[in-house]
Amino acid sequence: GCGPFTKVGAYGAAGYLPMLHASALDAEGQRLFVTVAPGKNTAAIGIIDLTGAAEMAVVAEGTPDPDDVLVGLHFDKKAKKLIGIVAAQALEFHSLDVEAQAWETPKPLVGVPSTWNAIGGNSAEVSAFSPSSRSLYFLAGTSDQSTGDLALEVARVDVDTAAVAAHPPLQHSGLCAAGPSSDCLMALTVVGEA
Repeated sequence: GCGPFTKVGAYGAAGYLPMLHASALDAEGQRLFVTVAPGKNTAAIGIIDLTGAAEMAVVAEGTPDPDDVLVGLHFDKKAKKLIGIVAAQALEFHSLDVEAQAWETPKPLVGVPSTWNAIGGNSAEVSAFSPSSRSLYFLAGTSDQSTGDLALEVARVDVDTAAVAAHPPLQHSGLCAAGPSSDCLMALTVVGEA
Protein backbone atom coordinates (compact mmCIF):
# COMPACT_ATOMS: atom_id res chain seq x y z
CA GLY A 1 0.00 0.00 0.00
CA CYS A 2 3.03 2.33 -0.05
CA GLY A 3 3.82 2.52 -3.78
CA PRO A 4 4.43 3.28 -6.44
CA PHE A 5 8.19 3.56 -6.03
CA THR A 6 10.67 4.98 -8.52
CA LYS A 7 14.36 4.12 -8.43
CA VAL A 8 16.27 7.38 -8.28
CA GLY A 9 19.78 5.98 -7.94
CA ALA A 10 22.12 3.85 -5.86
CA TYR A 11 23.90 4.63 -2.63
CA GLY A 12 27.39 5.16 -3.98
CA ALA A 13 29.37 3.92 -0.98
CA ALA A 14 27.40 0.74 -0.36
CA GLY A 15 30.24 -1.48 -1.50
CA TYR A 16 32.81 -0.16 0.95
CA LEU A 17 30.83 1.71 3.65
CA PRO A 18 27.55 -0.17 3.78
CA MET A 19 26.61 0.80 7.32
CA LEU A 20 27.50 4.50 7.23
CA HIS A 21 24.30 5.82 5.77
CA ALA A 22 21.74 8.05 7.44
CA SER A 23 18.65 10.08 6.72
CA ALA A 24 16.38 12.60 8.44
CA LEU A 25 13.01 14.10 7.59
CA ASP A 26 11.66 17.62 7.76
CA ALA A 27 7.97 16.64 7.61
CA GLU A 28 6.70 20.18 7.86
CA GLY A 29 8.98 21.47 5.09
CA GLN A 30 8.59 18.27 3.02
CA ARG A 31 12.35 17.68 2.77
CA LEU A 32 14.37 14.49 3.08
CA PHE A 33 18.03 14.68 4.05
CA VAL A 34 20.31 11.76 3.13
CA THR A 35 24.00 11.01 3.13
CA VAL A 36 25.26 10.44 -0.40
CA ALA A 37 28.60 9.57 -1.96
CA PRO A 38 29.20 11.54 -5.16
CA GLY A 39 32.52 9.68 -5.54
CA LYS A 40 34.52 6.93 -3.87
CA ASN A 41 36.42 9.36 -1.65
CA THR A 42 33.78 12.06 -1.24
CA ALA A 43 30.64 12.36 0.85
CA ALA A 44 27.80 14.85 0.88
CA ILE A 45 24.37 15.60 2.30
CA GLY A 46 21.53 15.45 -0.22
CA ILE A 47 18.54 17.72 0.41
CA ILE A 48 15.53 16.35 -1.44
CA ASP A 49 12.38 18.41 -1.99
CA LEU A 50 9.61 15.84 -1.56
CA THR A 51 7.11 18.05 -3.37
CA GLY A 52 9.17 17.75 -6.55
CA ALA A 53 9.29 21.53 -6.97
CA ALA A 54 13.11 21.71 -6.79
CA GLU A 55 16.10 19.61 -7.79
CA MET A 56 18.06 17.82 -5.07
CA ALA A 57 20.63 20.13 -3.48
CA VAL A 58 23.98 18.58 -2.55
CA VAL A 59 26.13 20.00 0.26
CA ALA A 60 29.67 18.61 0.21
CA GLU A 61 31.14 17.16 3.39
CA GLY A 62 34.76 17.76 4.31
CA THR A 63 34.95 21.07 2.44
CA PRO A 64 36.06 23.69 2.99
CA ASP A 65 37.04 22.20 6.36
CA PRO A 66 37.65 18.46 6.95
CA ASP A 67 35.49 18.81 10.10
CA ASP A 68 32.42 19.67 7.99
CA VAL A 69 30.81 16.25 8.26
CA LEU A 70 27.81 14.43 9.75
CA VAL A 71 27.35 10.67 9.99
CA GLY A 72 24.16 10.38 12.04
CA LEU A 73 21.58 12.96 10.98
CA HIS A 74 18.75 14.56 12.91
CA PHE A 75 16.68 17.54 11.79
CA ASP A 76 16.22 20.21 14.45
CA LYS A 77 13.18 22.10 13.14
CA LYS A 78 13.49 24.85 15.77
CA ALA A 79 17.02 25.74 14.65
CA LYS A 80 16.50 24.64 10.99
CA LYS A 81 19.69 22.58 11.22
CA LEU A 82 20.89 19.04 10.68
CA ILE A 83 22.70 17.95 13.81
CA GLY A 84 24.77 15.02 15.03
CA ILE A 85 27.70 13.77 17.09
CA VAL A 86 31.05 13.12 15.42
CA ALA A 87 34.11 11.39 16.86
CA ALA A 88 36.99 13.59 15.69
CA GLN A 89 40.03 14.36 17.86
CA ALA A 90 37.40 14.62 20.59
CA LEU A 91 33.64 14.07 20.57
CA GLU A 92 32.03 17.01 18.81
CA PHE A 93 28.57 18.39 18.07
CA HIS A 94 28.26 19.14 14.35
CA SER A 95 25.54 21.09 12.56
CA LEU A 96 24.58 22.14 9.06
CA ASP A 97 22.34 25.17 8.53
CA VAL A 98 20.04 23.72 5.86
CA GLU A 99 18.57 27.07 4.80
CA ALA A 100 21.99 28.61 4.11
CA GLN A 101 23.50 25.21 3.20
CA ALA A 102 26.49 26.18 5.33
CA TRP A 103 28.43 24.25 7.95
CA GLU A 104 28.74 25.69 11.43
CA THR A 105 31.91 25.46 13.51
CA PRO A 106 31.95 22.13 15.39
CA LYS A 107 31.55 22.36 19.16
CA PRO A 108 33.58 20.02 21.39
CA LEU A 109 31.28 18.24 23.84
CA VAL A 110 31.55 19.55 27.39
CA GLY A 111 31.54 17.12 30.32
CA VAL A 112 32.75 14.01 28.47
CA PRO A 113 34.02 11.42 30.98
CA SER A 114 37.79 11.00 30.74
CA THR A 115 37.40 7.21 30.59
CA TRP A 116 35.44 7.24 27.31
CA ASN A 117 37.48 5.87 24.44
CA ALA A 118 34.74 4.34 22.26
CA ILE A 119 31.62 5.41 20.48
CA GLY A 120 28.78 2.95 19.88
CA GLY A 121 26.84 2.29 16.74
CA ASN A 122 28.35 3.26 13.43
CA SER A 123 30.13 6.49 14.33
CA ALA A 124 27.16 7.76 16.42
CA GLU A 125 24.65 6.92 13.72
CA VAL A 126 22.74 4.99 16.41
CA SER A 127 21.28 8.09 18.03
CA ALA A 128 17.98 9.83 18.74
CA PHE A 129 16.87 13.45 19.05
CA SER A 130 14.22 14.85 21.38
CA PRO A 131 13.02 18.23 20.11
CA SER A 132 10.99 18.87 23.27
CA SER A 133 13.92 18.44 25.67
CA ARG A 134 16.50 19.68 23.12
CA SER A 135 18.53 16.52 23.80
CA LEU A 136 20.51 14.26 21.49
CA TYR A 137 21.12 10.70 22.70
CA PHE A 138 23.97 8.46 21.50
CA LEU A 139 26.10 5.54 22.70
CA ALA A 140 29.60 6.04 24.13
CA GLY A 141 31.81 4.40 26.72
CA THR A 142 34.98 2.44 27.28
CA SER A 143 36.63 -0.31 25.34
CA ASP A 144 39.21 -2.57 26.98
CA GLN A 145 41.79 -2.99 24.23
CA SER A 146 43.26 -6.14 25.80
CA THR A 147 39.98 -8.07 26.18
CA GLY A 148 37.75 -6.36 23.62
CA ASP A 149 35.09 -5.77 26.29
CA LEU A 150 32.92 -2.76 25.59
CA ALA A 151 30.92 -0.96 28.28
CA LEU A 152 28.52 1.54 26.76
CA GLU A 153 26.47 4.35 28.24
CA VAL A 154 23.51 6.25 26.79
CA ALA A 155 24.81 9.80 26.60
CA ARG A 156 22.39 12.73 26.61
CA VAL A 157 23.70 15.98 25.14
CA ASP A 158 21.99 19.36 25.37
CA VAL A 159 22.03 20.52 21.73
CA ASP A 160 22.04 24.20 22.66
CA THR A 161 25.12 24.00 24.90
CA ALA A 162 26.87 20.83 23.58
CA ALA A 163 27.12 19.65 27.20
CA VAL A 164 26.80 16.01 28.26
CA ALA A 165 23.87 16.19 30.68
CA ALA A 166 23.72 12.49 31.68
CA HIS A 167 25.24 9.15 30.70
CA PRO A 168 23.67 6.14 32.47
CA PRO A 169 25.11 2.70 31.67
CA LEU A 170 23.45 0.71 28.92
CA GLN A 171 21.93 -2.37 30.51
CA HIS A 172 22.02 -5.77 28.84
CA SER A 173 18.87 -6.18 26.78
CA GLY A 174 19.04 -9.94 26.22
CA LEU A 175 19.19 -9.43 22.46
CA CYS A 176 22.85 -10.31 22.01
CA ALA A 177 24.79 -13.45 22.71
CA ALA A 178 27.96 -11.60 23.64
CA GLY A 179 26.71 -10.37 27.00
CA PRO A 180 26.16 -7.05 28.74
CA SER A 181 29.15 -5.23 27.26
CA SER A 182 28.31 -5.97 23.65
CA ASP A 183 27.63 -3.22 21.14
CA CYS A 184 24.49 -4.67 19.61
CA LEU A 185 21.91 -1.93 20.02
CA MET A 186 21.05 -0.99 16.45
CA ALA A 187 18.63 1.92 16.95
CA LEU A 188 17.49 4.49 19.49
CA THR A 189 14.23 6.39 19.57
CA VAL A 190 12.56 8.86 21.89
CA VAL A 191 9.05 7.80 22.91
CA GLY A 192 6.29 10.36 23.27
CA GLU A 193 7.61 13.02 20.88
CA ALA A 194 5.01 14.82 18.78
